[in-house]
Amino acid sequence: MKTLAGDQTAASQAGPNLVRTLSALGPWRALIALTLVVLAAYWLALAFVFGIIPTGPDLTNRLGGTAAGDFMYFYPAARLAAEGRAADMYDWPLLTAVARATLGPKTPELDWAYPPTVWVLLAPLGRLAPLHALVLWVGTALCLTLLLGRLLLGRWQLAPLALLFPGAALAMFCGHQSALLAGLVVTVALCGPRNPLLAGLALGFLSIKPHIAVAATLVLGIRRHYRVVLYGVITGMALAALSVVFVGFTPWFAFPAALQATSRSVATQYFPTHRFVTVFATVLTLGGGTTLALLFHTLGAVSGLLLCARLLSAPLTSLRTLGFGAGTLLVTPYALDYDLVLLLPAWLLLIAECRERPELSRSLLPLWASLVVLVPLGYMIQLYTGKSVSSALQIGVLGLALASSRQVGARQCGDDSPP
Repeated sequence: MKTLAGDQTAASQAGPNLVRTLSALGPWRALIALTLVVLAAYWLALAFVFGIIPTGPDLTNRLGGTAAGDFMYFYPAARLAAEGRAADMYDWPLLTAVARATLGPKTPELDWAYPPTVWVLLAPLGRLAPLHALVLWVGTALCLTLLLGRLLLGRWQLAPLALLFPGAALAMFCGHQSALLAGLVVTVALCGPRNPLLAGLALGFLSIKPHIAVAATLVLGIRRHYRVVLYGVITGMALAALSVVFVGFTPWFAFPAALQATSRSVATQYFPTHRFVTVFATVLTLGGGTTLALLFHTLGAVSGLLLCARLLSAPLTSLRTLGFGAGTLLVTPYALDYDLVLLLPAWLLLIAECRERPELSRSLLPLWASLVVLVPLGYMIQLYTGKSVSSALQIGVLGLALASSRQVGARQCGDDSPP
């Protein structure tokens, strides 16, 4: 608990020092901070009203799609798995037919390329009626987000702040399990040096989204946390073996073909590449071909890893966590807008550190504000222009984090120097 939440004793002794923190910012910076909080609350309200609450018929939301977006993928897959037909999840026409029969005829054509280990998430979902399953799916995401807030901020009273991060609202709007991924990634990032077993277990469970696990493993390799990687591989293999026990070998035979079909469709006009938050998507949506996009993505991924490696030696936990989360997003070519919730832990830790040490507020406010703005700005640009700019924004945030690291380091050196 101490690893995830920091020094909770110090946090509780600090008490509700919001006034001290705002005073340390000065009037204009305090006004900017409060304005950003209002923006975040507005973003959360939009996510619930337009994306999550069904208005009917079936589970249609106010935008005419299925409530909680990607829920329409997970629920029919869960139904098939619950009926003992897990391999049929990769039969996309059948998956679409099940979705339209259970969620409504307006459901679009669906694809599915998750590994069979995802049955861990789907097992209870397919046994429920659609509305009950939706409540469970969104409710679980809410609870996980609040739990993350509790662990990182140290108090249940502060946990709802986690919902104000725009990335958390976007993930719930999209109906994705990204809150779980954020919890797993931050566990790997913070527990790796002190508790390799726990970090390895979290890394192994990331196998439900393998490209995120691969990116996290590369970052761990840079830091030479080989025991974490070993425990992660063992956990991932155990999950795979357990999936064979429950759903058999057939889904594993069908999975590679579905993965190849998804990979081929990335460069087509039917795939929402503009929603990617990677260098690959930026080049592709700006008119570059797939080969050029992969080349620039490789260069961007290497640059991102170097930036993140430097941040992993930063003096504050928030900066190290930001480096790990952003590095995970920049390494993989395939990360969508809802995956920006991986930046939530760093955003929360910035709040925690400013509460404990209000004198850091001036140095950390620009970085905190950039994380607030990154999600809605990147989302609105891709929504109206079809161009992905989130990778450039993320690299800019990493540069700002390095500057903040130097400022904090200089401040600490000044505090530690003899009078």
